[in-house]
Amino acid sequence: MNNSLMIFFSIGSLGLLASCSNVDSSSDKSSASSSVSTVADNVEISIIKNIRYASFDPDSANLLDIYRPNDGKVYPGLVLVHGGGWRSGDKEKLNETSVDLAKRGYVVANINYQLSTTTKKAFPEAVIDVKAAIRWFRANAATYNLNPDKIGGIGGSAGGNLIAMAASTSHIDTFDGPPGNNEGVSDALQATIVLAGGFDQERRLKITWPGSHRSESIRAYFGLFDVDSIDVDNPEHLALLRAGSPVTYASPEMGPILFIESGQDFPNPPIGRYPPETMEELKSFNPGSKRMLLTDAKHSKWNDDEYREIYVNTYVEFLSPYLK
Repeated sequence: MNNSLMIFFSIGSLGLLASCSNVDSSSDKSSASSSVSTVADNVEISIIKNIRYASFDPDSANLLDIYRPNDGKVYPGLVLVHGGGWRSGDKEKLNETSVDLAKRGYVVANINYQLSTTTKKAFPEAVIDVKAAIRWFRANAATYNLNPDKIGGIGGSAGGNLIAMAASTSHIDTFDGPPGNNEGVSDALQATIVLAGGFDQERRLKITWPGSHRSESIRAYFGLFDVDSIDVDNPEHLALLRAGSPVTYASPEMGPILFIESGQDFPNPPIGRYPPETMEELKSFNPGSKRMLLTDAKHSKWNDDEYREIYVNTYVEFLSPYLK
């Protein structure tokens, strides 16, 4: 039985604290929906923990937590995907961010997904999990006062790669997984935020971070347990890298994406993760896509007290035109 924890929060105005550069200010603003865009002061935030969103495996990590304003109004939704190199971390890493976003007028699904180990891969299983979570969220919209037509996604690092994979593959069934998990329900995202997540794995190994050839987390994710280094000239390795790259599936169906790089990230611009040619292609699909550098923020610290307000304000500013 799931237990609901009620917490009272006051909502204050939050100023944007980040210094930003390399920002494309163009925006393809969607029409306003019937969703309520603000939450009243002292609203109850309902937190419902450990809901199973898929039945792939009864021992799997297919659990999520719901955070929502408990005022009976309908709100847009956000799916949050934690990072950790596809092999560590869990949804608890984003608890405070989930509360903050609920306070700002979103129903939040903060999810777990399959992680790799020293003997178990997580690709494509983790992608399948994320897409199943989005379908479950949309299928259960009425239960949680969610607007099913206004769902966005946010993922950090490995979670950024996964949420971008979900966003870029809503028009194909390659990663839909076994039947019986809300098949027929759309897993499309109306807007997506990628926090320093891999978008082009081949480029990452060749240009952005050549040392990642030997990364144990990348090799484990793809199930390359019998090699010490990924060889981009090996057809099998290259096929896996491309299959796990959102850029491979990019299309107009994916909606606008905000790519955030933090000033204290590695690698930093001018190397960067999202080159101009990639951004131009994505903007040709949707003019709302953009890249942003938050100079005062740090990789993997998006939920920490020191940086969270910077990130949450940036999320809301980007997402509001598409989800509110």
